[in-house]
Amino acid sequence: MWILSPFLFVLSLVNGGVLDNFQCFDNATVVTYNNSDDVPYLPQVRIMTCGYSSQCALNFVAYLFMKEKLGMNVTLYPTDDYDNVWSGEFWNGWADPLAYPKYYFEWLKNDSMDLNFEFWGTQLVRINYDGTTEFDGRTDFVLPGYIDIGYSGAFGEESIWMPQYYVEEDPYSIIPEKIATDSVLREKLINGSKNGPTNYYDYTQYKSPRNATYPNGTLINDSKPIVWGSSASYFMTKYAYDLLQNAIPGGLDVDFVITGGEGSLAALVRDLYSQRVPFLANIYTIDDNFGIIGNETTGETQQFEKIAVERNPDQSLYDPCFIQKRCQYPVAPILKGANPLLATRFPEAYDFYNNFAMGNRQLSKVISNYWKYVDNNTATSYTGTELWLHAVCDWLKDDDADTISTWNNSFWLVDIKRVDCLEGCGVTATDGPSSGQRIGGGCNYYKGTCECSFDELFEDGNCQKSCPGLQGPFYSTETSEYYFNWCSAHGSCDTITRQCTCEQGFGGAGCEIEYEKYTYPVALQVVVILFSCILAIACVACIVWLRMSSEYKTVKALSVNMTTIMTAGLLMITLSNIAMTVPISSASCIAWQWLFGLGGILSIMSPLLKAYRVSRVFHGGKMLRAVKITDKMLMATLIKCAVVEVIICAAYSVFHELNGGTTLYYNDEKLRTEDKCNNDEITQYIMMASIAFFFIMLCALTKYSYGTRRALSVFKESTCAYFSSFLSLLSALIVGVMYMATPDPTFRNTIQTCAIILVVAAVLALFYGTRIYTFYTEPENRNVTDARATTNASSASTSVMKPGPQPAN
Repeated sequence: MWILSPFLFVLSLVNGGVLDNFQCFDNATVVTYNNSDDVPYLPQVRIMTCGYSSQCALNFVAYLFMKEKLGMNVTLYPTDDYDNVWSGEFWNGWADPLAYPKYYFEWLKNDSMDLNFEFWGTQLVRINYDGTTEFDGRTDFVLPGYIDIGYSGAFGEESIWMPQYYVEEDPYSIIPEKIATDSVLREKLINGSKNGPTNYYDYTQYKSPRNATYPNGTLINDSKPIVWGSSASYFMTKYAYDLLQNAIPGGLDVDFVITGGEGSLAALVRDLYSQRVPFLANIYTIDDNFGIIGNETTGETQQFEKIAVERNPDQSLYDPCFIQKRCQYPVAPILKGANPLLATRFPEAYDFYNNFAMGNRQLSKVISNYWKYVDNNTATSYTGTELWLHAVCDWLKDDDADTISTWNNSFWLVDIKRVDCLEGCGVTATDGPSSGQRIGGGCNYYKGTCECSFDELFEDGNCQKSCPGLQGPFYSTETSEYYFNWCSAHGSCDTITRQCTCEQGFGGAGCEIEYEKYTYPVALQVVVILFSCILAIACVACIVWLRMSSEYKTVKALSVNMTTIMTAGLLMITLSNIAMTVPISSASCIAWQWLFGLGGILSIMSPLLKAYRVSRVFHGGKMLRAVKITDKMLMATLIKCAVVEVIICAAYSVFHELNGGTTLYYNDEKLRTEDKCNNDEITQYIMMASIAFFFIMLCALTKYSYGTRRALSVFKESTCAYFSSFLSLLSALIVGVMYMATPDPTFRNTIQTCAIILVVAAVLALFYGTRIYTFYTEPENRNVTDARATTNASSASTSVMKPGPQPAN
């Protein structure tokens, strides 16, 4: 149950005078319990005392409506004396030059007050005229969550304005070019401020603090129209001056004169408006200038139109045209702020804050009412606070349909209920001294909801619900207290999302499932190992056949040593499948890297180098030139590439172990743990280097195999290299895509091992299958080669290929 602090109690007594003695409605709302006529205690809501008219209109409307229409306990902070609100006693003696507007937000943050229904974006973020940020309330207060902000329903517009009555008479009078060049209009603007009861051109009190025109202090020029402004320190004053110079080429050719303050400017504007003369003023809405009665007959407030300079496309202080000081001020939404604690302390008051909105027309009506009382205050002698209370009271009693519809709706008329918690609060204990009683919460009769003893129990569930996996209550004999297990005692309950955050190794909505250890499916493992063993045996058999039959010309032409290395590479790649399917360990990770990495390079380099040699000699099946590329040269290159891969594999092995070996990955989606090879950044980079090396060599093989595809008569391996390289490249790309598509190790491993089995089987079939079949079915041709084959074989011994006559097709 929320209890009023002694400080707030004293504050309510101090502020109780003027506010408690004023009553607008005879039948003001009184809140009672829904099941009795007793009046419940309601937490006090503290609304900020306003400092200027637009803020007063919004804050006093909210204050009086919440008090008399909703029956809330409302007061003002830091004082109920509007006439004294800017006293240094409330602003720490103005020791902080940014006390205004910073204290607006400090008071909300430190729980000194609850609501402020009006502040401008330029108060939330104070920007100097040079573009530097002087105060950033968004960063200091809003983003950390110290205060809540919203939109009050009104918009603020700053500009240079002309009276609407004159714009209706001369619609073109707001065009900057006409103001600058039309002598008739300029004369009317001069006479409007000069030839009335007061000659404002001659009034020294309206000259700038810098002695005359803003900003240079030159004397007022009787031959130029004047744009009237308020204070030299205002951002909008500085911008208005620059805008007058930049809105059109050459500027508007007017003087800009400030009166020294908003009050004196409002008096000047009111005087000129009452004379119905044309004039220009740098003012803003919502403000007194738009609330003062301009037509006593119709009761219409003063109305103005902006001069027609370029609009601000982004409605931002950072739009390029605004930075260049040639377009309108941004139209700014008027903001409101709340103490976040109010949401739990008094939810109905917070709901009203969220729903509250008033447009500019209605705010101008309130301000107009205020000025009516100000004009007649000699007879009434009201204080400033009373003037505003009477102005708002008149507005609430206004029978205008638009006014009534503003407040007489479900958004403003928040229903305050105080009820008992009929379903009880908390979970029934089954052991301990409180067995049979509810543990975990109690009823807050002021809010009509349960208040829970634990954050993890939810008030809207009557303190009987929590995140999934709630266990208890249990009685502890050690602490003599009751406790609950949240999320099956294997996790923590996030009270915001109401979901469990489980400890590693546990999952499920309530952390009730212990993770299983992942292993590659046995059936797939058997299949992969079986086929891989078959292929491995085939590779060994091919090597044996190759070495035993090397004396025959048809076999010798294959470059026995390089082909043996290629087949050994295929054997290693095949064995890498077994390393991939067995349980993950440092040994299997390192073994796979060596078998796949080194085996891939050995299996690729032999056909790559052969294809490269042929491509240097042949083009389109025709021999072009003599090239001396010996088998020894090819073998040296192959060894160099193998050495590079050996270095990469060795580096991988070292860093894999130095960085902790295998890692345990918790797969929260599958509710299992997975052993993975080391995922340290350096280790991963080394592995990627190996894969990149393999892929580059594969692409090179594909390129040269494609280029030698027509040299079949002299390069018997061209068909095998051509089809195998493209199949390998396609398989590699498919495996890469599948790796990006899913992180599932079963799917990844199966795709990769199948691709390896397919490619190795294809290579053995294309390269060895046809040759071994011919070798045994046509034994008479074992030592027979055609002319080109002879040349090829010769090249193996003489290491020279020379252009010569082509065999007949």
